[in-house]
Amino acid sequence: MLCHGSLSSALVLKVALDEFSLLSGLHANHAKSNIFTSGLSSTISHQLINLFSYTVGSLPIHYLGIPIISSRLCLRDCSPLVDKNSGRLTSWLSRGLSYVGRLQVIVSVLTSLQVFWASYLFLPKKVLKIIKQKFRSFLWKRIEGDSKGAKICSSDICLPKKKGGLGIKDLSS
Repeated sequence: MLCHGSLSSALVLKVALDEFSLLSGLHANHAKSNIFTSGLSSTISHQLINLFSYTVGSLPIHYLGIPIISSRLCLRDCSPLVDKNSGRLTSWLSRGLSYVGRLQVIVSVLTSLQVFWASYLFLPKKVLKIIKQKFRSFLWKRIEGDSKGAKICSSDICLPKKKGGLGIKDLSS
């Protein structure tokens, strides 16, 4: 829940939470709850912390695997996304899939993670470039370290199948 950074707004939020607790019988778990203050004086921050008796949290936190931060994402913030993709690619490479099998893994499995992140955040271009490079490498190389090059231009791969492409979504658009 969010509120304006003033003591009066926090009091309204506290009253609402207490009233909800009385009516429903549900209580906030203080051990699992945090309070985040941004741009407030230390006096007001301490008053808010004492009012709610929660621990002070620091950004970035992760919710459903996505970092919640107050600034623009950088490569470091997106490292869980890149690492998860690398791990999945490594596990699929060891299975000896054909081109069609690797293409299907990219289209149906691997792209969905980026789409999930991109539905909440603007991913940096550098992150998208790294992921695209890993996808291309996975598609054209049967094993890691294989020297085979791409068979089709990268821009053609992202065209729909009806237009002669492979139907892979362009992550940067």
